[in-house]
Amino acid sequence: MLWMITDLSRTPGLEKSIGHISNCLENGAELLTLRNKGSVPDTFVREIKDMLDPMFPHKKIFIHDPDEKDMQRYGHFHYPSYRMDEACEIKKQNPSFTVAVSVHSKAEYEKAFSGGIDLALLSPVFKPFSKPDDKRDTVAPVSLKNLYLLGGIDRMKALMLIERGFINIAGISLFYGESSESVIKELSNLIMEKGYVTAYSN
Repeated sequence: MLWMITDLSRTPGLEKSIGHISNCLENGAELLTLRNKGSVPDTFVREIKDMLDPMFPHKKIFIHDPDEKDMQRYGHFHYPSYRMDEACEIKKQNPSFTVAVSVHSKAEYEKAFSGGIDLALLSPVFKPFSKPDDKRDTVAPVSLKNLYLLGGIDRMKALMLIERGFINIAGISLFYGESSESVIKELSNLIMEKGYVTAYSN
């Protein structure tokens, strides 16, 4: 499945942000992280979520790096890796929450899932487009339960990963290109085909 992570600086204003995100969700993104706390007001992020939740009741829409106010209002949260211990404790205390965490190695993935985390995003698989100064080493893609690959994934890299059997793909820049809607639809259709083949070839 495809997981969109927002860069709200590319769609300034509520109308543009809602419009662009809606198009991405309608064309095949199944999960969404509202990520830009700090660069836009927290109230703006919450306003977007409050509008999108009833529009897309079957999609998972996560608040990134949540605070206490978010915890009181919502049930889908995406934690940065440095908050993993806290994320595991939150999940333990609130089993009904859906909790995702960013990880940067297989060992971190294993720690997250042993702590009850629902979903993880492994990065950077390639050098991130959105972080050109990122000095972290890239990580080899792996196929593990409820793990999504993130970092420097454009259309060609996504196609290559999907052809290799990696069908959980996350991205930022991937969802903000000029032809992002058609790319998302293309990738989503290919993922569904690959997932169907995998399910019926065992």
